[in-house]
Amino acid sequence: MKLITFLAHWLGRQFLSLLMIIAVLLIGSFLYSAIQNHLGLLQEREDRRTAQETLANTWVQVASDTEKRVKAVNTQSQAALDQRIQAIKGEIAQQETVRRPVIERKLALLRGDTQDIEREVRIDLLKQELQHLELAKAVLDRVTAIAQAEYEQERRRKRHSLIYGQLQAVSFQVEALKNAHPILINIPVTQARQNLQFLESQEADLGRQNQQAHTTYQQQKDLLDRLKKLPTTLPRFVLSKRTVTDIEDELQKSIREKTDEIGRTWISVVIMPTLKVLPTALLILLATILSPVAIKALFYYLIAPLAARCSPVRLRPDSSGIVHAANGVDGSGAKVSGKSLAIALGANEELLVHPEYLRGMETDSIKSTQWLLNKRYPLTSLASGLYLLTRLRADHQHSHVISAKEDILAEVALIEIPAGTKVVLQPRSLIGVIQSAEQPLQIESQWRLGSLSAWLTLQLRYLVFSGPAKLLVTGCQGVRIDPVGTGQTINQAATIGFSSNLAYSVTRCEPFVAYLRGKQELFNDHFAGASGYYLSEETPNAGKKSGLAGKGLEGLADSVLKVFGI
Repeated sequence: MKLITFLAHWLGRQFLSLLMIIAVLLIGSFLYSAIQNHLGLLQEREDRRTAQETLANTWVQVASDTEKRVKAVNTQSQAALDQRIQAIKGEIAQQETVRRPVIERKLALLRGDTQDIEREVRIDLLKQELQHLELAKAVLDRVTAIAQAEYEQERRRKRHSLIYGQLQAVSFQVEALKNAHPILINIPVTQARQNLQFLESQEADLGRQNQQAHTTYQQQKDLLDRLKKLPTTLPRFVLSKRTVTDIEDELQKSIREKTDEIGRTWISVVIMPTLKVLPTALLILLATILSPVAIKALFYYLIAPLAARCSPVRLRPDSSGIVHAANGVDGSGAKVSGKSLAIALGANEELLVHPEYLRGMETDSIKSTQWLLNKRYPLTSLASGLYLLTRLRADHQHSHVISAKEDILAEVALIEIPAGTKVVLQPRSLIGVIQSAEQPLQIESQWRLGSLSAWLTLQLRYLVFSGPAKLLVTGCQGVRIDPVGTGQTINQAATIGFSSNLAYSVTRCEPFVAYLRGKQELFNDHFAGASGYYLSEETPNAGKKSGLAGKGLEGLADSVLKVFGI
C-alpha cells in the first residue's frame, strides 16, 4: 500500500513537472513569436521610412538635373531639340521595358523597394521633360512659320504693288488716247482704234493680274494673322510632384497602418509602457531605499546631538524612589521575573489582569469585567491594550497564577510601589495591577510641551503611577530592577519605567551603523540620582520599533504612541 501511495505521489509530481515544462515552452514560444512579429513590424515601418527618404533624395537629384537641361532649351537649335526628344523617348522606352506591372509595382513601393521608387521618379520626370521639349519645339516651329509667312506676305505685297502700278499706267494711257482722238477711236480701221483696243486688252489683263495678286496677298495676310495669334513664347518650366506625392501618400498611409498594427501588439501594450515608466519607477525605488538612510542620518547627526545637550527631566523630585519586587528583591540589580507567578491577594484587594495572562484562580473568587484600566484615560487604556480586563476579588485571602502563555520569550514580574513613591511607566508593558478595593491605583499624566528635549525625542507626555500599588509587568526574557547609583544608560527599547524622582535624559546611540541597521534605537535612556531605580527588559524585543525609524506605518504608529507616553 505504501509503495502504491509512493508511486502515485511520484507520478503526480512528475505529471505536474511535465505540465510546468509544457507551460514554460508554450509561454516561451508565444513570447518569441510576439517579439519576432513586433520586430518584423518595426523593420517594415523602418523600410517604408527609408523609402520616403529615398523618394525625397531621388526627387531632389533628378529634378535638379532635369531643370538644368531644360534651362538650355532657349539656346538650342531645332535639330538639337529633335535629337534630345528622340533620346528621351528612347530612355523612357528602355525604363518601361523593365517596369513591373501596376499591382507588383504598388506592392514593391509599399515594401520600400528603392529601385522601383527611383525608376518611377525618373520616368515621371522624363515624361515632363519630354512634354516641355515638344512644346518648345512647337513654339520654335511657330516662330519660324511666322517669319516665313511675313516674308511671303511682303513678297506678295510687292508683286501686287508692281502689277497695280502697271495697271495704273495703262489706264492713264487709255484715258490719254481717248482724250486725244475722241473720234478716231470709234472708227474701226484707224490706228487710234487699234491702239485703244491693244491698251484696253492690256488693261483688262493687268486688272485680272492685280485682282489675283490682291487675293493671294490677303490670303497670306490672314494666314499670318492666324499664326500671330498662336503663343510664341515658351512657358516657364515647373516640375509637377503629382506622381511623387501619390507615392509619398501611399507610403505614409502604409506607415500609419504599420504604426497602428505595432500599437496593437502585445509588446506595445505591455512591455513598452513598462519600459516607459521604468526610469521613474527606478528613481522612486532608489528614493525609497535611500530615504530611510537620509532620514536616519538627519536624526542621528542633527536631532540626536541637540536632544542629548538638553537639560534632564525630573518629574517628581520630592517623591521617594523606592521600588522593589513583591518577592523581596529591592533593586540590587537582579532579575525579578519568571515564566509564571503565584499571587496571593488579601481580603480587601482585587486583581485587574489581561485574561490571556490568567492561568489559574480559586473557584470561589468573584470574577467580573473591567472595561478600562482607568476611566480618566480611555484612549491610553485602549492604545496600550488595558481594556476588557478580568477583575478578581474574594472575601478572604486567595491566590492566583499569572503566566505569559502566548509569548514563549515573555516573563512576568510583580513590582511593588510603596506609599510616597511615584513611578513613570510605559503602559505597553503593564498587564495588570493589584490594588485596594477602597483606594484604586492613581495615575496622572505629565506634559512637557515647553521642553525642547520632549519635542526632539517626541516624548511629550509621561504617565506617572502612584503607590501604594502592585504592578504586573512583562518583559522579553525577563524584567530587571536596577539602582541608578551615579548614573545608568540603557537601550531605550528596553526601558519599562523609572522612579519619577530621577533626572531623565537621552544620549545618542553608538555606532551609526547599528542604528542604521535597526539594531539600536536612536536614543539611549540615561538616569541619574542617588535614590532611584529603573525597570528594564533583559532583551529588547527585536520586533519592537520606536519612532519614525521603525518600519512604515508601524513606526509612525509607535511615534504617535510615544508622544502620548504609551
